[in-house]
Amino acid sequence: MITAEQIQNALGLTAVTLFEEAGKAYITADQPVTETQQALVQTWFENGTCKVTSVRNAQLRQWLIDQNLDEVVEGKLASADTWPDIKTWKKAKARYEYEPNVNRTDALVIALGQDLGFTDEQLDAAFAEISLIP
Repeated sequence: MITAEQIQNALGLTAVTLFEEAGKAYITADQPVTETQQALVQTWFENGTCKVTSVRNAQLRQWLIDQNLDEVVEGKLASADTWPDIKTWKKAKARYEYEPNVNRTDALVIALGQDLGFTDEQLDAAFAEISLIP
């Protein structure tokens, strides 16, 4: 069961109130709540957690551009020198370039997140934000 506080923290909203009616969940907040945010709340309600486990690669890349992190990530993937071995580097590049979805628990996501200074909580929040990108 998710709480209004979890939703508030995940979406960065204030004064969230969670309503449930006939198996549907919806929220109100001090600021406008988008249809995409409402859909995300419904998904979380059905899954019982506010964690986003997967986003589309295109969403991730758009978010990286918005955060001015795209070139940093691409720089980390550009050279095999920072990777334990050539096969690990090649596989990481292939996943970043060709996988349609990016999983929050992927070792590459965790490693790049740590390299960028993200805590686990910040990565969770980033994935929630990324999932709202159309």
